[in-house]
Amino acid sequence: MKRHRLVSLFKNNGFNFDNFSEEMGIPCGFSCPNSVTSACNVKVEENPIWTSALGGENAITMVVGEAPSFKEMGAKTGGLVERWMEKKGQREVNALFEFIRENYGDYPHFSDVVKCGVQSQGEEKDTKMLDVRSEICGKYFLKEEIKIVDLDIIFCVGGFSYDYVVKLIKEISGIKKIKIIKLTHYSGSARYSRRLRKGINLTKKIKYIWPLEAGLLTEEEVIMKMEKEDIM
Repeated sequence: MKRHRLVSLFKNNGFNFDNFSEEMGIPCGFSCPNSVTSACNVKVEENPIWTSALGGENAITMVVGEAPSFKEMGAKTGGLVERWMEKKGQREVNALFEFIRENYGDYPHFSDVVKCGVQSQGEEKDTKMLDVRSEICGKYFLKEEIKIVDLDIIFCVGGFSYDYVVKLIKEISGIKKIKIIKLTHYSGSARYSRRLRKGINLTKKIKYIWPLEAGLLTEEEVIMKMEKEDIM
């Protein structure tokens, strides 16, 4: 089973837990065996460190972000994506999960390029550290996750994850062709014409922007729908 193999991957690469809980955010131990040098400079109590969140057993999609950005520091397990949907305060990311489930049949697997985040992704020193960690982390986690989940589509939220995944896929042999789609981040703004950008909100992302980026609608169809609903 996919989930069992993914949990084994986490445990074999430094995450220490007795049982992988369905709930998100359960504290666990962490000591990465792959960071053989001090390059990653991971400090468990000062960085947000998360396993991936497991999608449906029949999932053909994966969402890939940059790195954990939760304010709580320390190592935690990601749980099941379907249980994330029960949590309040996660309206935007849950909207993305639901969009994918409705259009592709099951909740996606949710991963990050880097499992060990930084205190502030906006600071230059932390951005450089993410670059360093990605070169180590992606090879031991994301690369293997992609092989295990047996994907048709990877949705990348943000330029960092998109560029990294495009490069990483070329290094993985023996897998079928995977479509890589760059989506507007659930907490970010769309980069399209003024007509589509104006007043961008979560509703527009769900109904227009994400379907456009995923190839489910053309830009002309999006504009026609928005004009018909009088929200241009």
